[in-house]
Amino acid sequence: MCGIAGYFGLTQCGMQEVMHATAMQHHRGPDDGGVEDIAPGVVFGHRRLSILDLSPLGHQPMKDAETGSWLVFNGEIYNFQTLKGDLINAGASFRGHSDTEVILAGLVRQGNAFLKKLEGMFAFAFWNAQENTLLVARDPMGIKPLYYFLKDNEFGFASETKALLSMGRIEKEMDEKGLVGFLKFGAVQQPSTLWKGVQSLGPGEWMRLKRNPDGILEIHRQKFWTFPQEKAWTEEGAIEFLQRELPRAVRDHLVADVPVGIFLSSGIDSTILAGLASEVHPGLRAFTVCFGDHKEFDEDRLAVETAKRFGLKHERIVISEKEALDSFEGWLAAMDQPSIDGLNTFIISKAVRERGIKVALSGLGADELFGGYPSFHEIPKWSRRIQKIQWVPKSIRKLTSSVLGIGQGRVAKGKMRDAISSNGFPQALFQTRRGLFDSQWIEKLLWKKQITNIEPAFHVNGEETVRKVQQLETKIYMGNMLLCDTDVCSMAHGLEVRVPFLDQVILNFAFSLPGHLISQSGKPGKYLLKKAFAKYLSVSLLGQAKRGFVLPFAKWYKGPLRSICKGRLDKLDFLDQSEVKSCFKALVDWDETSMASRITALLSLTA
Repeated sequence: MCGIAGYFGLTQCGMQEVMHATAMQHHRGPDDGGVEDIAPGVVFGHRRLSILDLSPLGHQPMKDAETGSWLVFNGEIYNFQTLKGDLINAGASFRGHSDTEVILAGLVRQGNAFLKKLEGMFAFAFWNAQENTLLVARDPMGIKPLYYFLKDNEFGFASETKALLSMGRIEKEMDEKGLVGFLKFGAVQQPSTLWKGVQSLGPGEWMRLKRNPDGILEIHRQKFWTFPQEKAWTEEGAIEFLQRELPRAVRDHLVADVPVGIFLSSGIDSTILAGLASEVHPGLRAFTVCFGDHKEFDEDRLAVETAKRFGLKHERIVISEKEALDSFEGWLAAMDQPSIDGLNTFIISKAVRERGIKVALSGLGADELFGGYPSFHEIPKWSRRIQKIQWVPKSIRKLTSSVLGIGQGRVAKGKMRDAISSNGFPQALFQTRRGLFDSQWIEKLLWKKQITNIEPAFHVNGEETVRKVQQLETKIYMGNMLLCDTDVCSMAHGLEVRVPFLDQVILNFAFSLPGHLISQSGKPGKYLLKKAFAKYLSVSLLGQAKRGFVLPFAKWYKGPLRSICKGRLDKLDFLDQSEVKSCFKALVDWDETSMASRITALLSLTA
């Protein structure tokens, strides 16, 4: 896990810019670093968090001695040993045992075709010295970030937007489309970023750049992974597949040359991972965060039982309210893109890293892939109901929602209005359910500006509603928020977080499931997972309500963080200050606790 940066442009530029961008990402790779002028007008930079092959043979940027090609890579490839064996059989030789060297050898010999063989999380740049082309690529789920700018025949890339902006090749100007996407969902919607001229390379996408004889950069880009088509799985076949492949995925994700741990909550996902991991790695260290001042948020009782049952070395990390509050401004400073989520990950990652762990397994992804959210039941139900009343004029439906919303807060009223007046399609209802500020609210925040032409787009495959919800939760919520926040907040402390549920084989399987196996009427969420791995799940664990590690933001904003809130919110001069203040007033004076996440969103824009 690392930080990368690079430049492809004018021959007299690049080295100092990439050195600066690389230095700004020191936290992502505190173990080693390097910047290389690899070709005329081409510079690569790298910061290394050493996980595999801790020797200098894993140093990057990495050069292929035979062809003179170069690679900078961020991530982990879990099937690299298999790929290495195949390449050796084809005549390749290796000096070390890093996955970086395997990717470099594979790209040299097989080019873009090698991308489909990679199973893992990755973002990389590859300079093909024989063809004078630059290839950049990102893993299918976008677990690892890759941002770029393209301006005046200059191309730059980095793992963080802040590093990219530090190159000084583009102005730091807010992008309205990125801002609107953020206000709608609490996370910037890819490929936009908060800054004009800075884009995110799409998940499962590669881009190849080559300079033509006239000095113009020619660009070709392509998706190498898309959501699979539905297959005719039976319940028995699906369970058998999971019981075979998820243990293999966990085993692969445990491979490292440094200490590995696991985030252990009281939830289904981390419990299954812990059970599977304990069979491969007896005595694995497990970490449960306990919020000492708010026992209602603690998960340690069930986690302690789980750890004891699996023989894990369990450590309770007790976080006091003071420690959490002291982390608040550090979290804001660490943000690369604004978000309403991530402080919990920031706190947990810091604590785990301080205990000597460099790699931690997380259960992230199971809810999105296997129907763990209420949206999998609610959106199909509401879609059927609202499509039945499409004959009613929209103005009448809006009026009806106003009547139904009497006595409710602003957030609930806005969601009800948008839902009832929508077309009832899953995309529209998902936007309402996951939405932060509703459309009318955003227009007021943006000085009454019309925003219809810059709303983030939705593209999902298939006709089945549950499968659409699965893709939307994956792309919009997990992809744009959870994965981005996990990357930034863990890498701020030099911790690599691995997500076995997003293993490539598991991904292809989960997205090929028919809707009735993802979310079954009358059956609990994540039914397939629970049935496949029932032996790891205790009765008390199955009987608890779904919850996560949450923090009492509403209480904090009205109390110990009140002065920080007011000071920061006053700086938002690009938003309507009366609307900003009304949000804070609704939370403080009217105790509308749903405003807390809106305040968090506004505060993150000040970072």
